[in-house]
Amino acid sequence: MNRLATLLLRRDVLFFVLVMNVIGVCFGFAWYRGQLARTSTFFWPFVPDSPVSAFFFTVVLTLALTMKNASRQAVYRLFSALCATWLVKYGLWCDTVLLTQFANVHWLPLEAWLLIISHTGMMVEAFLYTLVSPLLTFEKGELFVAGAALFLNDYVDYVYGVFPYLPNHAMLPFVTIATPLMTLATVSLFYRIRLSSGIRQRENPSPSTS
Repeated sequence: MNRLATLLLRRDVLFFVLVMNVIGVCFGFAWYRGQLARTSTFFWPFVPDSPVSAFFFTVVLTLALTMKNASRQAVYRLFSALCATWLVKYGLWCDTVLLTQFANVHWLPLEAWLLIISHTGMMVEAFLYTLVSPLLTFEKGELFVAGAALFLNDYVDYVYGVFPYLPNHAMLPFVTIATPLMTLATVSLFYRIRLSSGIRQRENPSPSTS
């Protein structure tokens, strides 16, 4: 294992990443509080997409830090698949929407740029912990469940209108088509990664105590 992979699995690094994601979860739910207040409680699980993605990662990190041989547990592999796919899909979604708006109007507020940075970070951490350091381990079955959950979320978002607020409502037709395509691309990418990248899905090293 190379130095970067070893560094990423150190307990202090994992704890730092956990804290950052907990902060992201809290900030994200606060961001969605207005939309949640105007949405039926039945649909609440489908509203805060990015905070839920970060929450999945906090579960994985907590299990990795507290459970011996966590990667052998089905619940760990399921949350690994959920967080890898959701972090990438919703990181990509946010960046695509905001950068499309920038291409149209040639300006974005500072808040939007901060969202782009944070959502790019979501994608980066997902790829770091699959491609570089195999913290996120899952099989085809767990990936299928994660993909099905994403498609269900897409369906509810755009059939029942609980999708995240858009900077320009005229983007809705484009986003309605692009979103399930992003889901398909994300799941296909991780399926390809699992088949061909040489990631040792069932050999997740225990975090270093150094």
